[in-house]
Amino acid sequence: MRRILFVLLFTLAVPVGVHAAPFAVADSYTTGVIPDTFKVSLDGAAEIASPAFSGTMSDGTVLTNTLHFDVGAVTVGAHSLTVKACKDNGVWGEACSAASPFSFTRPALAAPAIPTGTSLKR
Repeated sequence: MRRILFVLLFTLAVPVGVHAAPFAVADSYTTGVIPDTFKVSLDGAAEIASPAFSGTMSDGTVLTNTLHFDVGAVTVGAHSLTVKACKDNGVWGEACSAASPFSFTRPALAAPAIPTGTSLKR
């Protein structure tokens, strides 16, 4: 019983990263002013602050201090992003780069054929 309880508690205590895909990413910042946030506007909506990301993508790409914005939930069709890199110094406020535009299209998924031969079997 103790072993089961330990395994259950261990399973709940270890965080598992669940990420959707795809992500909008940019080149890593390794020199100069390193941004701490990115301001992203999707399809002209209000800007969303996205913290700078450092980590390894599922394909093995290593990103450092860069944009990592989930666009997996967008609808089928054409979309546009504008992205600004921002740095807040804590005293004088925030400074942001000019906006960088990016466009992409989410394709429609092809559905399988309608099932045929549906019946009851004994």
